[in-house]
Amino acid sequence: MSLYEGAVKIEMASRSRRHIQNLAALAVGIQVASTFWNTKSGVWKWILVDLSLGSSLAFVALYIIYHIIIHDLQSQRITRPLDNVEFQQVLRLPSLKTIQAFALSSFLFALRGLLSSHASFNRQWILRFGHQEPNENIGFILVYHVLLGCGYAWYRSASDKDRLRFPLVKRPLWFRLKSRASAMIKNISYLSFIALLGYMVFYFIFSRQIYSLVGFVFKISKVRTFYRSYFDMSLLFHTFMGGFVCMSAWEWNDQLMQAIWAEVVSTNKSPDPYNTLLSGLNESKSYYKHLAYAELADFVRNDPMRRADVYNDVVVGGRVTTWPVILKACQSTLDELTTSVAKFGQGKSLSQPAKQPPTIQEAARRAAAKADPTIFLPTKPGAVESVFSAISRDGLARRPTPTTTAAAASTTSSTLDSTPFLLQNNLSAVPAFLGVDANPVAQVSESVTTMNNTVSDIIWKYVQKFLTLLSQHPRTATLVKTVGSVLQLNPAPARARRLFANAQLYIWASETLSYLIVHSRKEDKYGVVANDLPQVLESTIKTLDSIEKYISNARLAGANQEGMCPPEAGAICTAIRTFVYAVVEAYYEYLPKYYFSPVTSKRLAEFTTFAI
Repeated sequence: MSLYEGAVKIEMASRSRRHIQNLAALAVGIQVASTFWNTKSGVWKWILVDLSLGSSLAFVALYIIYHIIIHDLQSQRITRPLDNVEFQQVLRLPSLKTIQAFALSSFLFALRGLLSSHASFNRQWILRFGHQEPNENIGFILVYHVLLGCGYAWYRSASDKDRLRFPLVKRPLWFRLKSRASAMIKNISYLSFIALLGYMVFYFIFSRQIYSLVGFVFKISKVRTFYRSYFDMSLLFHTFMGGFVCMSAWEWNDQLMQAIWAEVVSTNKSPDPYNTLLSGLNESKSYYKHLAYAELADFVRNDPMRRADVYNDVVVGGRVTTWPVILKACQSTLDELTTSVAKFGQGKSLSQPAKQPPTIQEAARRAAAKADPTIFLPTKPGAVESVFSAISRDGLARRPTPTTTAAAASTTSSTLDSTPFLLQNNLSAVPAFLGVDANPVAQVSESVTTMNNTVSDIIWKYVQKFLTLLSQHPRTATLVKTVGSVLQLNPAPARARRLFANAQLYIWASETLSYLIVHSRKEDKYGVVANDLPQVLESTIKTLDSIEKYISNARLAGANQEGMCPPEAGAICTAIRTFVYAVVEAYYEYLPKYYFSPVTSKRLAEFTTFAI
């Protein structure tokens, strides 16, 4: 255990205790909300059977996920920008332990709903035909919930919900949960509906196989009919409620993790606060290194007394110790980004194959070749029209004119000659087809078929409208885009995500240097920061140029480079640009007295004249 990890050990235990307490309250709340109506049959029976058993299962289901997530969070090593990308990162797959944890959690939630006396408000709904087949539905629900947990584990990893987003300011727990409540409710509703659609598709394809398997295991040979199985509203309702409970619990757990474990810690009460904090800047574990940089950026911004100690921490001999260590740590972090972006941009990820000029023989052959005159001939408007467009134009857009019986009889032969055989509407004039004559019975059956087709067309119109609205939903567009990029099996976007995976560290490093340099005008008694100003600006301008060049190349590359410019790149670029603006504003009248390289001088001139 490192020095910084040992210093924040008490704080980690406090966070773990708060998280578990909130999970216990969430488990009790879920069970009370779903079984409250059973108090009519007896309060003590409800407390001993429904509340105690269901709450215990719900808490175990939540605790399994909590244990796996927090263990991975605290033990994960810091990722380097140019580390090799494995196949798991390309597909955005979670770890096997995470998939198993969510599958087991979903299984326990389904078991909670089946063992409670309510079974989603009425047990008789789900077991309405229990005397005929008592185990097939239960087995199908359990299998579906296991797959639901695996699917949510992948969705959580693909949407980057497993990454902590540290707050910039300190806020109470209730305030951070309140600000996330609206978005969380929308996401729960959306995911529950998607889970219900997935259940219907899964039921439609694999219901008979699963029923047969469960019947074989439990020595039951009864299998439901497809109609009663697929359109059983009790099964649909129970599955929707089970998915809604799972999504609500998992989303609340993620929000609790973001609100509790992303708080900024303070090592000010440790025996040696500065050495403890500075040791945390070189941590090998990602979570503790993020905590150290977050604490550094927080006290540099909000604690003037500790910030002044950075400049005035002088040992015997007049040597400042704290500022050089902070400068070295932050600058090495930004230099690592600069080097990684430069090496990544020089690779094959952003390079496009240049169009080679034709050889002399190829150019001569093209010049001697004669142009095909048929290419430049105009095409007739109706030459490429399909049969369906002709039907739509002539049969639907134009209303038929009323004709008499004699006129219709006189034009029957000409109509039959000009109309294609399969599109003729007069059944009496159609000859026998496959040995079946056109008789009244066939006409009646065709009228019934036409009526059924009309009803199907009406239903299909609303289905198409619903699918259109669902496809236009922003979350659906994001999900489809993510799935599409994953199915392409392109490792370049995964490398780009890893390149900027530590974006918060880069932003905090730039903010720390920015606040220390700006406030050094009034708080630095020895002028140590002013002596290092040219070095800091040279390095920062170099980092800014490399990121801006990378972003411009990724955007100019076009659609072939989808996912090569993650939003973290723009956030880092904005933070560094703000850093340079703040330093230029603070040292505006002193900048001409420093010596900079021509490239840095040109960029600083753009900042001083607000040309960028």
